Amino acid sequence: MTPVRHGFLVRSVERLLGPDERLVAAAIMWRRHRLMVPYTAAVSVAFVFLAGAAGVQVWTTRFGHGAAGAVIAATATTDYSVLVRTSRGRLLCRAGRVRQVATRIVERLPAGVVVTRIGGNLVTGEWEVGDRRYSVPRRHEHAMDRIAGA
Repeated sequence: MTPVRHGFLVRSVERLLGPDERLVAAAIMWRRHRLMVPYTAAVSVAFVFLAGAAGVQVWTTRFGHGAAGAVIAATATTDYSVLVRTSRGRLLCRAGRVRQVATRIVERLPAGVVVTRIGGNLVTGEWEVGDRRYSVPRRHEHAMDRIAGA
């Protein structure tokens, strides 16, 4: 993560913490809605047809509109979160859809919640936080390790 992006994330989390709480680590995570794929496909097809109805004659342009619709639908069906470890425990925060910042605290996780790596690939790692499964960018893996070790 670039120092500037990391700085935005850290400052956004620190604004949410109490005066007696110190940030230890923070990581961006996301999870997709279970119906994301069919929803994204339907929106993409709808955008292709709408482009045609609007008078777009070139098929590659119609498909471009369909791809744009798919990106919008995928973003809309993705839940972005920030997992935080502080001096007082772990927090789950809501994250911005565009910028990688924490926007509000969703919950303080109980001490017994297990944070475990369950897989991944070259780009993302898969983690379980309690009973929820999240994808985490590789650049946040070190922070996730620190959070899991709490």
